[in-house]
Parts: sequence; structure tokens; C-alpha cells
Amino acid sequence: MEMEQLITCWTGQAHLVARQTQEEREQVRQQQRAGQDGQPEGQEDVQVNSVLLLGGEGTVCATGSRDWNVKLWDLHADSGGRLLHTLGGQGDFSTHRGWVWCLASQGPLLASGGFDSTVRLWDLQAGGAERGLIRAGAAVLCLSCQSDVLLAGTFDKRVSMYDTRAAEPLVKSLRLHGNAVMCLAADDKYIISGSKDCTVAVYDRKGLKRLREAQDQFY
Repeated sequence: MEMEQLITCWTGQAHLVARQTQEEREQVRQQQRAGQDGQPEGQEDVQVNSVLLLGGEGTVCATGSRDWNVKLWDLHADSGGRLLHTLGGQGDFSTHRGWVWCLASQGPLLASGGFDSTVRLWDLQAGGAERGLIRAGAAVLCLSCQSDVLLAGTFDKRVSMYDTRAAEPLVKSLRLHGNAVMCLAADDKYIISGSKDCTVAVYDRKGLKRLREAQDQFY
């Protein structure tokens, strides 16, 4: 069932994922309740897809995992890696509606991307309160937060730029690859993306054009 949901998300039909059975919902509910004290007895280990240090001092870590959740952990030496919080909107049983695959942050903003084809925004200064939701249209595989824009690489071969402050956040969508975009790096001049098509693309943000493409390895 999990594999069917994954395939459905990747083909842009994420609405099917919402039709969970009552048993699945109860399992997620139990995971959420147990989140305050760590894993309950008997709970299976969950694969972690992404980790991110927050706050500049490395005392808080965010994780994104295949239980559909983003969790914040206390890394102080005397805490024993205590779970601080599981992110989620009011009434939600999990952070996302699919595997959480990537994380990025800029200041108090934390962004999480998942196989439910969304980027979810969280305000760390407000205790992890939900700040916004961006519908990306395809599974979100990588994120990069810049001071003026949030970048997302997706399964539909696109790199999209978002203004997280705007009511309509999409600024620009770029088709730079022939397959899924797997990784991103950026600064105020360039966006560099890597893809499953075995290429690395370099995009000039100021010139608004693609500069070059490297096959297999970057020269």
C-alpha cells in the first residue's frame, strides 16, 4: 500500500493518498501522541530521509522521515537527544501526507518538502507554528532557502522559485532537466541543480538564463 501511495504521489495524483483507511489514521494518531516521549514500545524504526541543524549553535536538529513527520530534537549534551516537538497543523495527524524527503531553513523559517507534492512552512520563533502551504504539483525532492526566495526541485523535472510572503508564492518555474531534480545549491547569483538525468545545470539568476550543463560530472 505504501508503494502504491508513493507511485501515486509521483504521478501527480496525490489526492488518492488522503483516502487512508481508519486503521492507518489511528496508527498515525498513536505515533503523534507517542511523539512527546519518543518511540513507544513495539513501534518499528522509521527511516529518516533528511536532517538539518537549526539555530546556528547546533543544539536543535530537525528530521524528516517516512512516517510523514518533521520532528525537532534537543541535542544538548544532557538531553539524551530528547524529542522537542512534532510539527503539524491543528487537527493534522502528521506533518505531511507522504514521506518527508527534504528540509531547508533561513532564519526562523523552516521548510519541509514531501511526496505529497507540497512544501510546508513553519515558524520556529513561534514554536513551530504552521506558516504556510505551497502546492508544488509533484513530489518535492530538494529545497534551498535563500534570503529572498525558496527554491524547490521536483519530480516533474522543474526548479521552482517561491516568495514565501506572497499570497500567490510561485515566482518562476524552470525546466532545466530531462528527469527528476534531485539536489539544489544557490546563492544570489546562481542556481545549480542536479538531476536523475545525470546532468548538472547552472542558471544565472540576474541574466535569467541557463549558463551551462555538465554531463555526469561537473568540470
